[in-house]
Amino acid sequence: MDNYICNITGDKFKLEDKDKTREGGHYHGYNCRFRAICYVLSKMLLGKICIFTKIPNMSEKKGLGINDGLWSAICEEKFDYTNLSITDFSTKFNFYDPEFCEEYGNRDFIICSEILNHVCPNPGVQTIFDNFYSMLNDNGFLIFSVPFGYGKHVEHFPGLFKYVIKEIDGKKVLLNITKSDKKEKYSQLTFYNPDDTNSLEMRIFSANSIREFLNKAGFTDITFHSPKQDLKMKKCGIFWENECSLVVSARKIL
Repeated sequence: MDNYICNITGDKFKLEDKDKTREGGHYHGYNCRFRAICYVLSKMLLGKICIFTKIPNMSEKKGLGINDGLWSAICEEKFDYTNLSITDFSTKFNFYDPEFCEEYGNRDFIICSEILNHVCPNPGVQTIFDNFYSMLNDNGFLIFSVPFGYGKHVEHFPGLFKYVIKEIDGKKVLLNITKSDKKEKYSQLTFYNPDDTNSLEMRIFSANSIREFLNKAGFTDITFHSPKQDLKMKKCGIFWENECSLVVSARKIL
């Protein structure tokens, strides 16, 4: 096993080959995806890679996190930073609400990791990317991660409007009434946490759909951060099993 230097804590650690995956490589509570997000954040803020806990205090930088992980405590020390805890992604995702977005606007960066695959498709995921763009200051940036592939973008429940998830005959099903009052029933459901109905997978993004959402919102400098392309990521113990579901960054430049 090789030695790596955690880009969050600065500590050395070792990883077995079986742990070199997107959600693997756990070390002191941080996995590869967590380290990748902090790696990209320091790169976007400073133009270079440094140990995240050693970033100088930048209280003038306003950041927003959405259900962020352990790195949020560090961000609270370094920046003017708010971590929003959203417990119901499917029906109460407030980034559809213009007034809510205005309240949390004027941000230099936004981190949204593993959220948008759970959000209700109504009124439309593009609206959230548009609102993220409007919430950022000029030269602000979004760091975004979500499971994605290289096929087609798939919406599992495109007509979702008024719905409930119930257990029928020992199996969870989704009952929906569309805007046109059509009744729908879905029994093939995927939950990231079987005990949490809010973890229902609403869609599978594609690399192309992510680019299209970001481009349409007005973002530029869209980058998919791959450890295969950026070898410095590997030195920090950041590994991916494939080129899917990479951390993505995009900037707002007027």
